[in-house]
Amino acid sequence: MALAEGSSSEPEKENKAVFAAHKNYRAMLAGLVTRTPAEHAAFEWAWAMATRSRDYKLKSYPSMAFAVVLFFYYSLQGSGSLQDRWAEMSAGKWHVLLIYLCWMTLTTMLYNSVYTNKHKAAWIFHASPLKHPGPLFSGTFLAILTGYYTPFFLVIGIGMMFIWGLGIAPDLLLGYANTVFLTLLGQLMSSKRLLPFSSSWANQRKGSNVFIAILSMLLIGVIGMLHYFIAGKIWITLPVAVVVGFGSWALLRSYRQVKWSSVNEII
Repeated sequence: MALAEGSSSEPEKENKAVFAAHKNYRAMLAGLVTRTPAEHAAFEWAWAMATRSRDYKLKSYPSMAFAVVLFFYYSLQGSGSLQDRWAEMSAGKWHVLLIYLCWMTLTTMLYNSVYTNKHKAAWIFHASPLKHPGPLFSGTFLAILTGYYTPFFLVIGIGMMFIWGLGIAPDLLLGYANTVFLTLLGQLMSSKRLLPFSSSWANQRKGSNVFIAILSMLLIGVIGMLHYFIAGKIWITLPVAVVVGFGSWALLRSYRQVKWSSVNEII
């Protein structure tokens, strides 16, 4: 019996150790990227909500696979054997397409961060002493960016370098900066801003901003096309990536200052 109790406690200890490590990692990231206690709290809260919500994961995680599947569907089209088409793909600039398809993952996860099955608890946001809700939005954005999109992009980027070589690293850097910049720009331009995890999943379609979605897709297409023409030219891609990175930083600062007047009522 003692052996049985000892063996059953081992998995519990392992689970507690994994949970503690995950919590420490989350807290470390929050400390690195957040600026205020409110933003730090929003970061950890959004991370926990996204991790524990079954509906959020079911509606968000497939976007990661969809981007990769969609890429290979388009890039391997054509005549000839699969080996020939693969060789043609790896010899071209198809990696630019995959970079910007990854953007769908970031926008999908951020869009879904508005919804939850426990939306009635969101009244507490309006009862909080926050002068403006900017830290709630920026903390949620940073949690999704660092907790999901960046690791996903790194894994895809490493796989891409195995196919196209290390020379595409500057393109990856520029693509990452562009996708973050455009996502922040879309968030700032949105006229239907809801607090994170404040609306029911039943209202998902009602809360969508079609104009911003279409404009964002057009912008990502244009920027992706421009990137295609300068891909591989490190003397252009790296300076542009630095400039876009500073632009993203400026947009994030503005995002942190979002006012209560720009927030829609909780649905």
